[in-house]
Amino acid sequence: MRWLILPLLFLLASPLQAEMVHRDNFRMLPVEAAQTRRAACGAFAGEPDTLVYQMITESCGEPGTHWAISEVEEVQVTRAWAKLGYLSYQVLLLGLADDSVRDEEWRFELTPVDDDTWQLDFAGRRWRCQPGRGHAQLTSEPCQ
Repeated sequence: MRWLILPLLFLLASPLQAEMVHRDNFRMLPVEAAQTRRAACGAFAGEPDTLVYQMITESCGEPGTHWAISEVEEVQVTRAWAKLGYLSYQVLLLGLADDSVRDEEWRFELTPVDDDTWQLDFAGRRWRCQPGRGHAQLTSEPCQ
């Protein structure tokens, strides 16, 4: 019976993560445009969570433990290291306070350059529309 405890504790401690979606399903945002969203924050260095948070919010804040973003009901963050050596982020913003966009999902791919510096290799986003304003699934087509 004791041999069951360790696997059970591992399962309880592991957070459930959403499945990563391939970058082809996102509308690409030029890397320069994504970096401009956080240009006031200085060099592209530091914790990757903070860099991604700053690009999404266009502010120099910290994500904190819950990634609280104003005018969004819920934020779901999924991180995964790819076999090619980059860190992939998908951030799903649910329940936006917007008349046409209900949900928005971002994807970022970051490659470590050295201890504290990252290179942004891909930025993209997709949307789910409010009822009557376009598509009901997440897609790379903007809402009306």
